[in-house]
Amino acid sequence: NNAMTLRFCYLQSVLYLMNIEDTVKLVNFKGEHVGELSIRVIPLIEDKSMYVAGETSLVHLLGEKLDVLIYVEGAKQLPYKLCSAVFVRTMFFLQHDILSTPRCERTTTSPRFEITFRVTQTITEDFLVYLERGALELQAWGKQEAQ
Repeated sequence: NNAMTLRFCYLQSVLYLMNIEDTVKLVNFKGEHVGELSIRVIPLIEDKSMYVAGETSLVHLLGEKLDVLIYVEGAKQLPYKLCSAVFVRTMFFLQHDILSTPRCERTTTSPRFEITFRVTQTITEDFLVYLERGALELQAWGKQEAQ
């Protein structure tokens, strides 16, 4: 497997319980554009009664649980030479498990994943700093098709 790309999705909107829908440009280790990845990040608080009129901020919800849905839709415009068995992986905050899509079964420059990961996180000061300054690091991996 070759790491095709490394890209970041910034998470500041999650601080205000706003969904993120983004198509991030994939860049290889040389800084060259090598495709795009479509993702969504959806923050959820189970107890809907916690929502208040006006601006909602996680700052006011310290100690509560936040569910974050990370939906990896698909990629497009990937380099043909690395478009076999493509998968995407990421990690979220201090979670120990790597979130990884299944490998795309087809050799294609536009793999579809359509998979959702659910991460539950207690809202802490450190987590708020991560959302404010950090990012979701996304890696796309692929390999050359066997000749």
